[in-house]
Amino acid sequence: MLLALTMWCLGGYCLHSNAEPQRQQQPPRPQQGKKLNAADLRKLGDEALGKGDRKMAINYYTKLIAVEPNNEVNYWKRASAHMRFRAASSAIHDLDKAIELDPTMMKAYLNRARLRKGFGDCRGSKQDYERVLELKPKKSGIKDKIDSLGTCVHLLDEVDKALRVGDCAAAKPSLDQALDIAAESVALRMKRADCAIKTGDYQVAMLDTRRILSSDKNNLDAIALRGQAYYGLGDTEIAVNHFKEGLRSDPGHKILKTLYRKVKKILKQIQTGDRSAEASQWVAASEAYAAAISLDNSHPVNVPHLHRKKCEVLVKGEEGSLAVDACAEALRHDPDNTELKCLMGDARLANEEYEEAVREFERAAQAEPQSRRIHEGLENAKRRLKMSKRKDYYKILGVKRNAGEKDIKRAFRKLALKLHPDKVPPEEREEAEKEFRKIGEAYEVLSDPEARGKYDRGEDVEVEGHHPFQRGGFPGGFPGFFQQGGTQFTFQFR
Repeated sequence: MLLALTMWCLGGYCLHSNAEPQRQQQPPRPQQGKKLNAADLRKLGDEALGKGDRKMAINYYTKLIAVEPNNEVNYWKRASAHMRFRAASSAIHDLDKAIELDPTMMKAYLNRARLRKGFGDCRGSKQDYERVLELKPKKSGIKDKIDSLGTCVHLLDEVDKALRVGDCAAAKPSLDQALDIAAESVALRMKRADCAIKTGDYQVAMLDTRRILSSDKNNLDAIALRGQAYYGLGDTEIAVNHFKEGLRSDPGHKILKTLYRKVKKILKQIQTGDRSAEASQWVAASEAYAAAISLDNSHPVNVPHLHRKKCEVLVKGEEGSLAVDACAEALRHDPDNTELKCLMGDARLANEEYEEAVREFERAAQAEPQSRRIHEGLENAKRRLKMSKRKDYYKILGVKRNAGEKDIKRAFRKLALKLHPDKVPPEEREEAEKEFRKIGEAYEVLSDPEARGKYDRGEDVEVEGHHPFQRGGFPGGFPGFFQQGGTQFTFQFR
């Protein structure tokens, strides 16, 4: 039989043993059928507590109290078990009973004073220490604690006065000072975190809730506050996850349920907008972002951020006036944002407001003269302004500047069908021929990647002026040509 090798380390020295590691000793269990007296139960409770088995210790002490309900020591022992594992409320309840049975039990007053202070009950804690001083007037350090708690009582009166009228800003200085005295108080820290949420000081709320949850990860009210802090900082998805996690512990928690439903709706719209943007569905994306804004139109982070996203997607989609309006709203929320100024310039270009686009980029350049993004945007705006004085081939075909080859071909085909000789009365044929020449010239340039590139860069482009149906036929099936005054022009359809 192989025996496990165990290393025992004591005082920095390690000894090897071939003995099997000892299993952790379990708290003793009473023998079956044996009726336990108070002494037995007290001993079993003490042994269980010594082994760290809080549940079993409390079980024995509870049975002990049933046997000896008027013995203050029994309540003290169960309170000690509760205190060992941070069940402060239960501990205070047992200490209350112990003091009721023995009003001179000093150690009960001392521990209750400490626990009350932890709950932010500075007045109750002060009273307990005053009672200790009555029992033992010369006990060291108690006078200082009473003085400190007196200050805390005054500060908390100021906090309560401010909070009664909803003035968290006025309450904060007193809360800060009270927490300097009662730093371990969860109740005071919760109050400060709640006020921090209401005043938009989300980082303070994050710090306070982290400290609370580090010692009590199941504090659902703290989880709710922390989720709100994340939401206030714009971390909407993390906030939803916090609310969801809390609801797993208590599906009926009203605050968590309300917050989860509200923020989940907002997150859903943001995610819908992001997916639409990824699919180049620019207007749909902007509508989803607008819906998210409408669900909480006073959010200090999300509202400016979502207005910017609206501006970005509509600029990408070259949605002209929609882009201009969206970018103007985004700039209203963040007037010094250089990138937004550039996006507004791009929006002006999409809306064919070339001179205004130049001015937008010039204003941006005043703020950041070394910005490459601004320099390139300004040069592009000037080039587009120059080009606007020439024929606008995109406008002639009725397509956007980011139109693909298929879009250009489709637009040309539609216009060419409209100008077919069979559809034009004789008296309108001359005007139709002029229009047809325009669409033919536009298609010749925009269907040729090289020519289109030159045109987009503002370079001169040579146009041959061919009839569009001379080679390759017409995509739709009729042969066609216009012949006016004996002059035939041809155009190759690509």
